[in-house]
Amino acid sequence: MLGVRAQEKFSLSGFTRDAETGEELIGVTVYINSLKQGVVSNVYGLYSLTVPEGKYSIRYSYVGYTPIIKEIDLSSNLAIDIELLVASE
Repeated sequence: MLGVRAQEKFSLSGFTRDAETGEELIGVTVYINSLKQGVVSNVYGLYSLTVPEGKYSIRYSYVGYTPIIKEIDLSSNLAIDIELLVASE
């Protein structure tokens, strides 16, 4: 064999909450543009996606809230909880 190694995949997960109230947000979009891959948070505010090891820009967005973009270096399973702020008028 030529030493071909499959790229490892890791899990990125966490909870999405309202920054003011701490309430879980259902349906927050978590998207990695470079992979064209994303998920939405479930009824508990939990999101989880599995992607190859690498550096990514993750966009968290929800209607009526200010989007957050996080830069991550995914080399192991990672949990990131997000608190979104209501967008100002």
